Amino acid sequence: MKGPDVRVSVHARGFRTPAALLARAVAVVLADHGVLGTVSIAVVDDRAIRRLNRRFLGHDYPTDCLSFDLAGGPDGPARGGPGPAAPAGEIVVSGETARREAGRRGIPFPREILLYAIHGALHLAGLDDRTARGRREMEARQEEYLAHFVTPLGHEMRRHLPRETKRPRNKARGRSGRKLDG
Repeated sequence: MKGPDVRVSVHARGFRTPAALLARAVAVVLADHGVLGTVSIAVVDDRAIRRLNRRFLGHDYPTDCLSFDLAGGPDGPARGGPGPAAPAGEIVVSGETARREAGRRGIPFPREILLYAIHGALHLAGLDDRTARGRREMEARQEEYLAHFVTPLGHEMRRHLPRETKRPRNKARGRSGRKLDG
């Protein structure tokens, strides 16, 4: 997916995700904040994200999302830098945590994983949620972006729901909807 000066790729081995929607949302968030370059989103399991969380943050537990700024160095993300070919960052989200949390909260998996991707993009854009004020700002921005992508998510959600939660097909009717004999 490509935003004005942002390219996003999604790698989701083992998880059915709305990859195009995740890429589009991250590209929009980053472009809105003037962050240029390429970003990859990796959807991993809890074990993989726990390893990364321990290695880079010293936290020995799985988390929902990690962001790695590859362009800005110690001063933050690249703004207006060398252009879309330069690496801006990587977002790693736990598909396993998203699935578990979505079930616990009674929301669709695609919405939860979209939230994690947006959260990671906001971190790459320089937002910080370590303070109460920062958390409020992050949550407000997340909700704005989620609301923006809620309509495209509508048709995506149905495709990614587990089979048993999809509307059951009436077996007494054929493809045309006509009632079958028998």
